[in-house]
Amino acid sequence: MKMNKNHWYARFLRGTKGVFRGNPVLGAGLALPFVVVAASSLQTAVGLSIGALLTMLPVGLLIPLIMQKIPEQFRWLDYPLRALIAALFLMPTRVIVGAISPALMDSVGVYFSLLCVSTLLFASRAMTVEEQRLEKVLLELTRLWLGLTMVLLLVGICREVLGNGTLWGKPLTWMKIRFSAVMVSGLGFILLGFIAALGQKIHRSVLFVCLWIGKNGRTVKDKIVHFGERPPKENKNKISGEIPEETADHEQIPEGKEQE
Repeated sequence: MKMNKNHWYARFLRGTKGVFRGNPVLGAGLALPFVVVAASSLQTAVGLSIGALLTMLPVGLLIPLIMQKIPEQFRWLDYPLRALIAALFLMPTRVIVGAISPALMDSVGVYFSLLCVSTLLFASRAMTVEEQRLEKVLLELTRLWLGLTMVLLLVGICREVLGNGTLWGKPLTWMKIRFSAVMVSGLGFILLGFIAALGQKIHRSVLFVCLWIGKNGRTVKDKIVHFGERPPKENKNKISGEIPEETADHEQIPEGKEQE
């Protein structure tokens, strides 16, 4: 089986590690309270996403620089320093998010303040401490944030559309049925489970297609090329039944036949 030409999906998964493969929410179960409880609408999902971005990136970029100056016996200060730096950056973030929607902070509640002790900050500890290149740390943190944001937006949109029949606070006229039960935190876990199952189904379908192409791609390609080829042109004289001129000129009639 020749799979060399079908490794694009494996490269895609490696390039999007933390977003599709190894998603921090769907794969590791991190930051679940923000997804199943706080993400009740598109506005709250966007607000939590901005808050997570403006806390994860400073922590991930500053902690490696600070820990290099701290002696080995005081490395236990890593976790308190992460929460402290995140809390410092969370205060101006509250003003930025509040400017997007005045009622956003009320709908998010205490979960916005809990971003400074999110499990995502501590889950990226090994990566931010061991990796010395800041650009690599920034790339990994951005992938983790994109994975969290994708799940937040999916859950927030589904719950707002199905539960309230609105999107970003604007009513949807085509949405006539309301499922207010999806706004309950318990059903948020069920909705997240459906999203995880859908992601696995898409992943398996793409793998099946890649394997099928690797096995039958050559045959299909040959059939397509053969189908696209034009049929050879037949000789017009052969079709009409006429004798070619060259053949007629060179043919000699026997003398006996000519006299008759």
